Amino acid sequence: MRIKQHARSCTGRRMLAYLARSFGEVRYSGLNISPGQGSFVGKRGLPRPITVCGRWSGAKGTLVAGSAMRACVQSAFVAIPPGRERLGRGKLVRAEAFSPFTRRHELAATRLRLGRACATPERKQLGPNVASLQRLAKLAVIGFSVLLGFSPYFSHDIDQAVALVEPCTEVSAERSEPGPAPWETLSFPTLPALPTLESIYEETFKNGLHLLILEDHEVPLTSGFLLTEAGSWLDPPNKIGLAETVTALIREGGSAAYSPEELDDFLENRAASIETSLGVKSFQIAFQCEPSDLGEVLRAASSLVRAPLFSAPRLELVKQHQHANIARRNDEPSSVLRRTFAKLVYGSVSPFARESSDESIDRIERDDLFRFHADHFGPDFNTFLVLYGDLDRASVRRLAEETFGDWSRLVDPPRMALAPAPRPNPNASLVLLVDKPGLTQAQVAMGELGGTLRDPLYPALDVMNALMNGLGGRLFDELRSRKGLAYSVYGVWSPKYNYPGVFIAGGETETAQVPALVEGIQAEFRRLDNELVSPDALNYAKDYVLNSMVFQLAPNKSEMLRRLVLYRFHRYPDDFLQQLRAGIERVDARSLQQAARDRIDDDALITLVLGDRNKLEPILRAHFGQERVRVLPPTK
Repeated sequence: MRIKQHARSCTGRRMLAYLARSFGEVRYSGLNISPGQGSFVGKRGLPRPITVCGRWSGAKGTLVAGSAMRACVQSAFVAIPPGRERLGRGKLVRAEAFSPFTRRHELAATRLRLGRACATPERKQLGPNVASLQRLAKLAVIGFSVLLGFSPYFSHDIDQAVALVEPCTEVSAERSEPGPAPWETLSFPTLPALPTLESIYEETFKNGLHLLILEDHEVPLTSGFLLTEAGSWLDPPNKIGLAETVTALIREGGSAAYSPEELDDFLENRAASIETSLGVKSFQIAFQCEPSDLGEVLRAASSLVRAPLFSAPRLELVKQHQHANIARRNDEPSSVLRRTFAKLVYGSVSPFARESSDESIDRIERDDLFRFHADHFGPDFNTFLVLYGDLDRASVRRLAEETFGDWSRLVDPPRMALAPAPRPNPNASLVLLVDKPGLTQAQVAMGELGGTLRDPLYPALDVMNALMNGLGGRLFDELRSRKGLAYSVYGVWSPKYNYPGVFIAGGETETAQVPALVEGIQAEFRRLDNELVSPDALNYAKDYVLNSMVFQLAPNKSEMLRRLVLYRFHRYPDDFLQQLRAGIERVDARSLQQAARDRIDDDALITLVLGDRNKLEPILRAHFGQERVRVLPPTK
């Protein structure tokens, strides 16, 4: 028979599925699935033919990702490519290429054929009873329209739709066994070895400065950077932000050789750049220019880092910018969540979590800048000067010695001991709420103190990251696509080079879904503890990590050089990347499971929720209990 049917909601699709279960072959002209034949698993579990093509509009969500639409569809039908064994009810195995649906409703033509069920010779042929089918079709259309409140819309069309019901004497033809899918016949070359740098010139000057030079005439520019340990971890407790101020003014405040305005004009006229950056345990000044300007640009960079002027007017301007940033830093919810989470994990006074304030910035004087520079800037055993690009090794080596060879060496520079993070964390197992009035959604962060890249379990944890995250990762597929619990979701073991990183998982969701998202993330990581990863999923994750390594480094000599310098700066072996690759290749399902068990402690996780307190607090207390939920003071 043929029937015209509205396909707006799950109810409509279930009705169509019911008709299909009763009458045989179905053609949906409303699905955005690759055209082709498949099988329909009917009410009794017997396969019947189904052909799907086009776009199924009128519902919110996406079918291929398994969102709300799939939740409705999975109880009704399953598409199985012909010749494949049945995978079980509710498993969609032939869906491709969809997009979110935006139209609220759209008529979709549906044809239901009567006749022998294809590929099921044991099934008896259904004898058509047109009158009965017409009555059933009319009842189905009326019932469907009433359920959706579209009675007036359909009233003029019901009789016309029922009139389309007619007998069909066509019998489905036998299908031949299909060949392998195109992607199943693809072959890939063996992953090449990681590239190496064999033409680096290295030298250590008498003052302790390490020089590395790499000629690369394929690049029409010359670049370089100076890296040293003068990071924000050296800030005095009452002047948090001092290292950041020094870093900004080394570039903006001029030097003994150039006033701030002269330096800006000098760089602009040569299309060159000099920039500074600061990390927790590192300072870097980087530069780039044409090869012919390298001498002048390197001398300018040397004068900035060796003899900064720290111009008083520029100091006031930098402090104004810092005050403005402090005033705006709570505007972005994700920034509030990230900073609050760091304080909970490391402690509020830790160099890895503490923040500057208006008071600490106001305490910084110009003399503090000179004192900080004298104490912490200078070559020592861990200072690197790196030059690469279109250059001549011999001439650049002489230029480096002229500009930095006589820089006075730091002798026993002061270093601060890093306060250990609290263990066990007093906030473990609590649900902590950060109030963000007026926020219509909620953000969740769960985690604990992590480790470093030296962790022997890091290769397995890196594979775990690939398994759990991204498009096709377990968290995305299960919590976002299948259950619709989050707009974004992640769970990452994030190590650092020289201090412990964090394990953090979370996402963004609607306020009412916060408890479900929290428990969903916990369930997925408990699943790692309790179930071995399938060989296909494990191989996919390992291939992703290993291929990423090769393609990030293979065409990029400058990135390879940067990695080498970072490994030495943080006291890692030169072949650390090769060791990491070998470790990833050795990862199996059991070692991945053991790494997850050893490094992710469910009882130690901190759960942080950011949102509107008036909406969130009752939901959290009702679900997690009064004692577990605490409201944090406002973030400054």
